[in-house]
Parts: sequence; C-alpha cells; structure tokens
Amino acid sequence: TEALAHGARVLAIASHGNLLSLVLRHFDPALGFAEWQAMRNPDVYRVALGDGSTPQIQHISFGED
Repeated sequence: TEALAHGARVLAIASHGNLLSLVLRHFDPALGFAEWQAMRNPDVYRVALGDGSTPQIQHISFGED
C-alpha cells in the first residue's frame, strides 16, 4: 500500500512468486494455493484499483506458444 500512497496512476512491482501471491491475495482473498501453483517465473499480473471498488486482477499471458 506504500506504492498507492504516492498517488501514481500506473505502477510496476516486481517480485518472486511467493511474495507476489501474498500481494495478490491481499487484494483478492479468494486467490490461494492453486493460483500460486499456476504461477510461472517470470509472471505478470495487472491489478486495477478503482475508487473504493473491488480491485480487478488479470493475468497477462506472454511468451506462450
């Protein structure tokens, strides 16, 4: 949430899978072990934070054949 305090409209945060899964779970408690297992290294997610609305989490696919 420190990143949000700066008022930036676009953020990029890089981390390893364990910490990334905890950050995503902070925004969506429904994410769990199965989603963590499905993560690749590297992996990219988009988290859209609205004004008090539920955050939208989207997995960004890249490099897949």
